[in-house]
Amino acid sequence: MQSEIEEIFNLCTQIRNSILKVQNESSIFQKFPFGCCRDSSVLIGLFLTKRGLENICYCHTTFQNCNTSHAWLEYKSYIIDITASQFGDIYPHVIVESNKVRREIHMRPFSEPCNLGIAGMDGCLILKDYELIKMNLDI
Repeated sequence: MQSEIEEIFNLCTQIRNSILKVQNESSIFQKFPFGCCRDSSVLIGLFLTKRGLENICYCHTTFQNCNTSHAWLEYKSYIIDITASQFGDIYPHVIVESNKVRREIHMRPFSEPCNLGIAGMDGCLILKDYELIKMNLDI
């Protein structure tokens, strides 16, 4: 039997693969992973919540040396991120790892409970893509 964290990693891998399959049909993931960290995090939060997980946090940081920002999820003591690779090949495509060893892109000055409202007006587009991505999952 898989641990909860292994299940989350496998689900995130499948979500990422599904996003790549439907990228051209997507409303918001056409340039995935570039510029998609907020929407990907909210999307994964939806999938995890529908699986019964609670207390999923949406985290966000703005880098001081430029106008770039990044977003990811944290659940229990784990970082969940499927867009870190937009910052270079040094980052894996799917990250589900302990938050005790934070990478520089995962420094957390801002955190809130994950919900669709984080996406603002893009929430409707995330729901539309959620259905498209869900249809292409192997689960």
